[in-house]
Amino acid sequence: MNENFLAIVAVVLVLIVSIFSLKKNMKIENPTESLRPINLSNIIPDISHKGSTNTSVKNTAQTPNTKTTPNTNSVQEIISTKPTDFTEYVKIYKTYKQSASNADPLKEYVTLKLNSNAPGPITLTGMKLRSDYTNVEVTIPDGVSLYTPGVAHIGETIKLEPGGVAYIVTGKSPVGYSIKLNSCSGYLENDKNFNPYISSNCPLAYKEGLFPNTPYYAACLDKVESLGRCSPTPKNIPLNFPNECVEFLTTKLNYKTCVSDFSNTENFKKNEWRIYLGRSEVLWNYTREKIALIDQQGKTIAETY
Repeated sequence: MNENFLAIVAVVLVLIVSIFSLKKNMKIENPTESLRPINLSNIIPDISHKGSTNTSVKNTAQTPNTKTTPNTNSVQEIISTKPTDFTEYVKIYKTYKQSASNADPLKEYVTLKLNSNAPGPITLTGMKLRSDYTNVEVTIPDGVSLYTPGVAHIGETIKLEPGGVAYIVTGKSPVGYSIKLNSCSGYLENDKNFNPYISSNCPLAYKEGLFPNTPYYAACLDKVESLGRCSPTPKNIPLNFPNECVEFLTTKLNYKTCVSDFSNTENFKKNEWRIYLGRSEVLWNYTREKIALIDQQGKTIAETY
């Protein structure tokens, strides 16, 4: 038993010596260093996002969970750009001011009317007219909403408002453009031939206070008051007329001046278009003809019978 005890004591002594030797060899400057808490976020990668391979995490703040809402803008755009169906609102009629032996493209036209209860204006530019008899097809061109003589106009998209009418003439325009009519358009008939005829609905030349109501201006006022709507400058103006009267009669009674004076007035523009296809020969068959109006998407929206 004593031998066993001595053996145990020897082992304990060896252990004590070994421990002191180990402490002597270790250099610990700060004995509390080993007790400092470990920040696991610096060494353990953020695994909150599956599939991420980036183990260098600088910001450990958790990103709030946000839901992705579906984008409905594209659906709304498709709905808003869907063309309006005008099938129930447009009527077209073939009108021939010609005969089989006397075909004149300026007297051949198709009348297009848009009902007053239509949901909005219809874009005519880019639509087509097609003959069911010959398969001839023509495209409706651009136009000018306010024609001014002597001005090089840039074509505009023709839009017909509800309740409006468009005369689509086969021939070439007397003024070089397809035009929208206005209160002064009747003046154009004085030196141009339109078909159908443009009504004389210009503002009256005479207006109250135009000239003083004195004997000196009496003959002039009588002359002005006798003029009808859209009347051109009268011929043989008396030499005894006052200069102001002569100037009025020679400079004011025309389309260009009328537009300048009245273009800002209410209801100046009319809901009527004169559209010209610019052809030198007639397009439509004199008999047994059916003409279809086809929109920009290729849909037939009206036919003549």
